[in-house]
Order: sequence, then structure tokens, then C-alpha cells
Amino acid sequence: MTPLDSRLRLTLFIAGLLLGSRVYMDTPATVTAADEGETLETAVRRNVAALLEHEHGAVVANPETDVVWIDPPPGNVGVFDTMDRQTFALLATPAGGKARDLYRMEARISPYGRVFDPRWIVNLTHTTGADDSSIATSGTRVATAVRWGGVVIGIDVRDLAGEDPERAGIADWSRTRLLGNAVTNLEQTGSTVGIDLDHYIIEGGGPTDVTLSFDGDALQLIDADAGAAMARIDLAAHTGDGDLKFTYLPPETKMKYDFLNWLADRGRGLADRGLAPAWAGHSIELMKEVYFKAKVVQAEIEEVAAPEPIVVEAAEVVEEAAELARFQAEESKLPWPPAPLKPLLENRAKGEGLWEPIGPELVQHNPNAPTPMYKTWLRPEPEYTRKRIYVAVWDPAQVSLLMRAGTSNPEPQTGHRGDGRISRDPAHLGRVIGGFNGGFQTAHIWYGMMVDKKVLLRPREYGATAGSWADGRTAFGTWRPFARIPKDLTHYRQNLPPLVEDGQFNPYRRRTWGWHRKVAGAIEGRTIRSAVCYTKDQYVMYFYSEFSNARTLADTLIHIGCVYAIHLDMNRGHTGFEHYKRLAEGEAAASEEALKEVVGLRFQGSTLHPTNMHMKAPVRYLGVDYRDFFYLRLRHVVPGADLPALRAGDPAPEEGEWEIKSLPHNGEFPPRLATTRIRPRVGPGQLTVMQLDPRALSAAMLPASQGDQAPEVDRKTLVATIPILTTPQGELRTVTLGDVSIMGAPLEAAPAGAMPRAIVWGIDPNGFVMVVDVENAELKDAADVLAGRGVKNGIWTVPLDDGPTDIRIYQATQNEAGEDALIELPLGAIEGKVVTQVTSDSMRVMIHAEAREPRIVRLFPDMKPREPRRKPGRK
Repeated sequence: MTPLDSRLRLTLFIAGLLLGSRVYMDTPATVTAADEGETLETAVRRNVAALLEHEHGAVVANPETDVVWIDPPPGNVGVFDTMDRQTFALLATPAGGKARDLYRMEARISPYGRVFDPRWIVNLTHTTGADDSSIATSGTRVATAVRWGGVVIGIDVRDLAGEDPERAGIADWSRTRLLGNAVTNLEQTGSTVGIDLDHYIIEGGGPTDVTLSFDGDALQLIDADAGAAMARIDLAAHTGDGDLKFTYLPPETKMKYDFLNWLADRGRGLADRGLAPAWAGHSIELMKEVYFKAKVVQAEIEEVAAPEPIVVEAAEVVEEAAELARFQAEESKLPWPPAPLKPLLENRAKGEGLWEPIGPELVQHNPNAPTPMYKTWLRPEPEYTRKRIYVAVWDPAQVSLLMRAGTSNPEPQTGHRGDGRISRDPAHLGRVIGGFNGGFQTAHIWYGMMVDKKVLLRPREYGATAGSWADGRTAFGTWRPFARIPKDLTHYRQNLPPLVEDGQFNPYRRRTWGWHRKVAGAIEGRTIRSAVCYTKDQYVMYFYSEFSNARTLADTLIHIGCVYAIHLDMNRGHTGFEHYKRLAEGEAAASEEALKEVVGLRFQGSTLHPTNMHMKAPVRYLGVDYRDFFYLRLRHVVPGADLPALRAGDPAPEEGEWEIKSLPHNGEFPPRLATTRIRPRVGPGQLTVMQLDPRALSAAMLPASQGDQAPEVDRKTLVATIPILTTPQGELRTVTLGDVSIMGAPLEAAPAGAMPRAIVWGIDPNGFVMVVDVENAELKDAADVLAGRGVKNGIWTVPLDDGPTDIRIYQATQNEAGEDALIELPLGAIEGKVVTQVTSDSMRVMIHAEAREPRIVRLFPDMKPREPRRKPGRK
């Protein structure tokens, strides 16, 4: 034996002693070598499960099926293999939980199956209400089924080999940012290279349980009860076939963090996951606090030394704005824009409290509709005259409030996950006009969230809730204990108890409004804050406060007229409001940073105010976000764009332009009906077009008069009557308006040639009813008019024996005897006759104006303030 061999043997012997002592001293008694007759892999699975329970209290029900060894060494485990860390994926029930989560663990393995030195144990799913089941592996890929509500709702496929830089959007990141990303990955996945995740949602309900198996680049799903194959997912193409319908959830595109926010999140996250001592997170937050507090103190010194001169707004400018609001209130029952806001401080600064339209250069507008959004600002405190609260207001009759869950936050209780992006359907995305921040992270405190009827976090009692109703209206309210989710509520997001309820600050007596003691720049609770509310006039407002505490913010909201308000997120990096304008083809954006292209649509983004510099501004919410957010989308309202002329050459004056104001029952926005006229392509005829909004109208049949007996009608709400004409022979089709079904022949099969009189009916994609009175014109012209509005399956009818065909409009009045009466006039006429009963010379459809639903849905209106139960959470 040579001296080298002796030294090598001695070194290996000493290493074996040290390693053996580590195995026996640092592992629990439940970790034992392989028993006689037990395979090495079986012993390793058993010991990995024992270590997880010892370290984290998570219990593996069946190590044989619920523990997998990722890419184990071939053959037996040798001495040198013992030096390498092995990776495991486990299904285990967390301590105190009822459903399984998926864990990742690294550990060392002895040649005899003992497992020791566990590191980077991370819960990858954190779904307290959903059960991760049916684990399957192929190389470094791990597939699990997600069960919730007794059925499988999704399939997760993870690649533990690491994230794809192109898919993650980090391929062009600097070395510094890549280093930060490695730390983030370590916190969230237990690996510096991260994990690739593909999520497949099972639509329409799945089986109670499945068995998964890999077949190359495909994943087989087998019904665990029946044993029959149910579906096959092509993991390369992200498509599925079989009995189940899948929706693929694309992977997260990572964001470039603001450094100090990233540092604080990592410090808290590593400490919360047990991957770093608790003092690490506190130290990092303290460092942030000292840094930002020094900056704020410096700003205060500068402010005292050189106060900003106040330019006082001219009194006549304020009076002009107030007069406009009074006029709008008289015309439409609700002032739009709202009345100017009264300042909180003396000497109104120039522009302070005066509503500035967010014009078409910043956001898309509905044609023939008022500006959908306005903005202004107020100074809340005399001690900080440079600090402002910026306000955006929108009319919920014209703008829907929707929300999306981020790819990482909130961490779901159920198997439903956020995708962090607005729907990529161009018809949906093309009407998005803004976005703003959501609430606190679930790492700090959890509150409920639901997106598209899919619950991510169950609603929490006494939680202040903003949501979206099925008909597009916005909902607000405090969640009643033990209440079910209303069937018409499609989205909700909660955050803390209400900041303001029925005009009262903090009715549920919450003690803290965010963990401001260690928040960047906070002084006595003053920091960047945000909120959303609805007002007594049922408008919705967003608030961005540069520097205020919760009480100052709430007092400002109450001063403005907020009925109900929710405190949203705080801090600079994650708090802000963006407006979006969809650019026309060839239209240039203001800058490269303001431009965002998504699914072939180009948008220009801008922020609510110059100091609003959150991450990825001004197009953050058009991308893919790891945190939840709200967004604003234009609702369709009557009348929409004007109709193009059919006849070549110069159009007639006002041809195709919608008439709204002269029609009855249009005193408030949006209009209930609109009319216009178009000439046919040839001939002296005419097409009179009427558009009806069934959300604000009702329909009933009005029979023809019998002798002197005219049918009774409600004179105060009658809008119009439309004759029911005879139906041509052949195939028939119906169009429904309220409770009335009108039968006619398919418009696409109408005969050629001019028709003396006919009435054409159709429903456009927005649900608005289109009626065309055809006079000495071809039905093809009417069909082209409706096709321009997206109408399909239109019908036509013709008069019987040259009977009356005129559409009539009605306006409530009083006759000479002081009795309730009606002005009855043909559609398009300027003069009519006063009648006490409707002239019903033929069977007609009677159209009445209905009282509109409130703009805001108040959830659980019977809720009364009371002390909520305290639950753990730092925020």
C-alpha cells in the first residue's frame, strides 16, 4: 500500500466518522436505517416523511405514494453519493391543517437509507382549503391534482430543475437582478434556480379524484374510482383531449422589484418560512425605516425652509364649476362631473378640488357619452402643505370595477390560482381604461378574494368588500358572519374592516391600519396610503395619499362625501393608479415607457399624478403581476357610435347621428333609447332606426282597441309603441324584448327590391334591441345597418292589408282639464296630439320606462357596526 492510499483511506475513515456522528446526532429517533426486507427507497421515503414531521409538524399519510425522490442516483447509494444533497417532493398535511400541501425538501442520504441534514423545506402551495393529491413524477417534473369542494379542479405540473429564463422574462436581466431573483427563488421554492409551473384548470367540474401518470411529454388522467382514462394533456402544446375541458394558465412573467421593497419582502419571507431567523426580517425592516425616515425629515426641513408658494384659485373659476354641477344635477338628477370639492385648508390652491377631465388623449371614451373619469387633489394637513391626496372619480353606470389575482398574491386557500393578467380576449381588453393597486399581501394578513366566480380565499367576516355584480354594477359592503356568497357576485376583494361605513370612521374599532411602524418613511402613521370608496351620489373614487395616517385619510373621504370606503395597499412600490388609452393603428405613444402591446393591441399608459412611481408604471396592470389589482373597463351604453351613411356621396345633415335628448325618459345617464335616420342606397325612401336598452325598459303587449274601449296604460312611464306586423310565410325566428317575443322571417333571407313598409328587429352583442322602420327601401339596407352593429339573426315583418305601421313616441303631460295625459307623435315627428288613451289601431308592443337599479349594489345592507373577532396578523 502506498502512502497516498493510506492517507486517502484515513481521510475517508475520518469523514465517515464525522458524517456518521452527524447522522446519529442531528436526526430524530424516528429516522432509522432500512429494516430487514425493506428496500433502500422505501426506507428513504419513510425517513423523509419522519424528518418533515419533525422539522415542520407536517404529516405524510402514506410515504409510499406521497413521497417522491427527484432524480435519484442510479443503483445503490455509495459513500460519495452521501455527500450530495437529494431533492424530494412530498404531499403532507401541515400542522393544524386538514388538507395536503406539496412540499419540497433537500436532504442527505446514507448508504443504509438514513436521511439527515434536511435543508430548504418549503411549502410550495399553502392551500389551506384545497387538497393536493395524486403525485406523479418524470425526471425533475412533478404533477399533482388539486381537489377542492370534493372534486378535482386543476392539475399542476412543476419542473424542479429550474425556471426557464425566457418564460420567466428574466433572460435580459442584469447580474444584480438575477442574484436578487435567485434569493427570491430560494425563499419561495427552496431552490435558487426556482421552479417552472404550468397550471391547467378543469372547466365545468372534474372527477372526485384522479390518478396521474407521465407518458413522455404527456400526462394521463385516470378516474381513480372507475379506473377509466379521462383525459390526456400535451405538456408541450398545453392542450388536452378527452372527457375533460382544460384552460391553460400561462406562467408568471417576473417583475423588476424596487430594491428596498424587495429587500423587506425577502427578509420577512425568509423568516416567515423558517429559512432565516426572525431577527433577519426585523433588521431589514428597521434599516428601511431609518433610511426613509431620514429622507422624510430632510424633506420636512426643506419644506419649512422654503415653503411652496400658494397660488390661490380665482373665485369665478370655482363658481363656474359649481354652476356646471348644478346644471347637470337639474338635467340628469345626478351632477357629472360632481360639484367641486371644498378644500380642507384655507386659500384654495390653483386647481385644488376642481375636477379635471381625463380626456380622450389619456383614456378611451364611449362614443356619444360624457367623459367617464375625472381627477383632482386636496391638501389634507396644514403641517404638510406639499403633501396631497389625489382623487380619481368614475361613473359606475359607464365603468365597471373588476379585479385580478396575482400569480403569487394572494396565496390561495383553494386550488384556484391567480394569473396576474387581464383577460387577453381583445374584445374585453380593448375596453380597459385603467388599473390600480389591490390590498395587503396574504403574508401579512388574509382577506377574501374571488375572480370570475372562482374563490381563491373565502370571504372573511366583517371584511370590507369591493366587488362586481353580474350585470356590470359595482358592489360594496361589510361581510356578514356566516353569509353565503351572493349568486350575482362575480368578483370580490376584501381588505381589513371598513375604513368608513355610512359616513363614520372606523365603525368596527380597528386599532391599526397597516404595519406603519416599520413602513418606509412612516411618521406617526403617516405614509403613502390608498383607498377606494363610493359616494352619496353613487360614484366611485380612488384615493392616493402621499403622506397621511388612516384618520386623516378617512376624514378627507368623509369630507368629500364617501359613504363606504376600503383601505387598500400602502407604500410607494405597490401603490398607484394608471389610465390607459388604446392606440389606433399608426398612432404613436408618448414614450417607449408608456407603450404596452398585448395580443396585437397597443396601449399608452399614464399615471394619476407625477409622483406616482410604483413599479412598472405606467403600464403595470396591462402586463402580468404577481400581486392582485383592480382594473376599470368601459361598459356598453346607449347609443354608441353614430351609424355610417349607406348612400354614396355627401350624407344628409345629421344622417346616422343618434338623437337622445329630445326623447322622453332620457333625463338621466345612460339613455334608455335613441333614434336616427338613414337614407337607403337608392330611391327616396327612409330607414328610421331605434335603439332600446332592455335594462331600463319593459315590454308588454297592447291589444288593438275594441270600439271605444282603449286599453289602459301607465301614462307616466310609457315611452313608445311599436306595431306587431304580420309574419311572412316560410321559416320563422323570434326576437325577445322583455316579456314579449316578436316573430318574423330571417332577415338574411329577405327578398330583393324595395319594400313599401316593413319593421326589422334585432339584438346587438351588447343586448340592446335594434328596431328599423323601413319605408320604400330594400331590406338589405336595413340588414347592412344592423350588421354594422354586430346584429345576427335579425327578423323582418310586414303590414297586414296596408294597416298602420308607424312607431309612436309618448311624453307625459296634462290636458286642459288638468288630467294626466300623453303627447302622442310618430317617431321622428316634431308635433303630436294630446290623448288620454293610447291610439291602438293595431296590436302593438308597449315600451315602458323602468326605474333603474342603483348604480352601487350594497352588500349585506343590514350589517351594523360591531366589534369583530380579532385574528392574528401583523397588518
